[in-house]
Amino acid sequence: MTFLLLTGAGFSYNWGGPLASDVFSALLADKDLDEHTRDLLFDSSGAFEKVLADLHLSTDPDDQRRHEALITAVAGIFYGMNNTFMHVQFEFENPPSVQHSMASFLSRFHAIFTLNQDALLEQHYNPMIGPPMNWGHLQLPGMRFMQPYQPSGARQDKFAVMEPNPRFGTFGTGAQPYVKLHGSVNWSESNMGKRILIMGGQHRALPNPDVVSRRVSQDAAAAFGEADGHRVQLQRHPYQRCRRGRYRRWPEAICR
Repeated sequence: MTFLLLTGAGFSYNWGGPLASDVFSALLADKDLDEHTRDLLFDSSGAFEKVLADLHLSTDPDDQRRHEALITAVAGIFYGMNNTFMHVQFEFENPPSVQHSMASFLSRFHAIFTLNQDALLEQHYNPMIGPPMNWGHLQLPGMRFMQPYQPSGARQDKFAVMEPNPRFGTFGTGAQPYVKLHGSVNWSESNMGKRILIMGGQHRALPNPDVVSRRVSQDAAAAFGEADGHRVQLQRHPYQRCRRGRYRRWPEAICR
């Protein structure tokens, strides 16, 4: 049986990622947003992606500039989040359990899909070498570090700017695929310099974003199943929050 993991905002929240209400507050405090944009944010009751959508679809040049300022502010929040993640312990428990470590949990999946645009996994997760999967490394299919790439040795290297290349096709062998369905804060179109962040108006530009995301996941799942002859099972995130706000250990039955 093939196991795929899909994560969302609740995954990053456990290690300090902001909720939508936190993002809304930070945007209101951004000095680069004009009064009109702040009024739109207030009128939306905190739904900043709706404001992004309206500005993105507007043909008014002023609204286009407001959209660029707002998406830049959102990206700044994500970069701040990534800097915060550099100082967290990416484990279920403190002190960490060797038997129930994050690496041993995540390494059991044939692929990881996420709706998140931060770099939490890129910073902290190295797939385990050995059974059951014997992964060599984590792979972002269809992406590479923007050339020329010269690593400095700092942790920021792990979320340096990336660009599409080679063209997304099939998953490689020996590497655990990590598919970011909504792009990432550190992804950029190399020929245009535009961020690859799917939010706001970019969602509306798709014929049906929910169906598109689901179809991508299903197609990938089918590819895995056909490749190894196994039945594919898409699973919800198996964590359960306990009373202290931490996550319980993952159930053994989920990833047998």
